[in-house]
Amino acid sequence: MLKEQDVKQYLNEKNIAFQENASIIGVLFPNKVTYAFGPVATALSMQYFAMNFNDSGIAMIGLNNTTGKLEEEAFLFVPMAEITDVKFNKKLMAYELEIMTAKGILAFKVNKTMIGASWHKNNLVKILEKTRGLS
Repeated sequence: MLKEQDVKQYLNEKNIAFQENASIIGVLFPNKVTYAFGPVATALSMQYFAMNFNDSGIAMIGLNNTTGKLEEEAFLFVPMAEITDVKFNKKLMAYELEIMTAKGILAFKVNKTMIGASWHKNNLVKILEKTRGLS
């Protein structure tokens, strides 16, 4: 089970600011070409990320698809200066998160709840409130 404290510790080790109650888990979906190779290839190419939204940017840490633990090598930090917009588009069972940057768009599926991450649901509500204030 992933704890928000694990995200905090990981970011502290990378000297990246951590914002309390601002972490969620998102799924970066495979591209359409992967779907042509069938459900196994699609499942193997889906990548889960723990994300922390702070005043200096958005940290994204890859999660191991088998263990759910944070991956040391799978890390991306997008500074606030590079972010042009952040949108949560409400879908039936989840949200689609779009992080727009000058280099392109990062799109994630963000479930309303996540098994094994009880903190996700409350944090999502807080992040949604904050990002609505930015729009």
